[in-house]
Amino acid sequence: MDWIKKIIEIKEKLSDNGYRNSLDKITNAQMIFGTTGEMYLEVMNVLLIIKQTNLPELVLIEKDIDELLKYGNDIGYFVLE
Repeated sequence: MDWIKKIIEIKEKLSDNGYRNSLDKITNAQMIFGTTGEMYLEVMNVLLIIKQTNLPELVLIEKDIDELLKYGNDIGYFVLE
């Protein structure tokens, strides 16, 4: 999986539907300096907050978040129960 392309898809969905705050938080998470793994984890922190707090935008991106979580599990970043 090209997780960066998945993030771009998520950001486009959020932008198209007016969820500027979440879009900005994801963009800011992408701006951290370090490895791509660190960037992935920072972005996932934002996405997990959206998922856990059940913000309205979750309806648009929940499937994408779940795919990214599975990817993180597959590469050893997360353990899904």
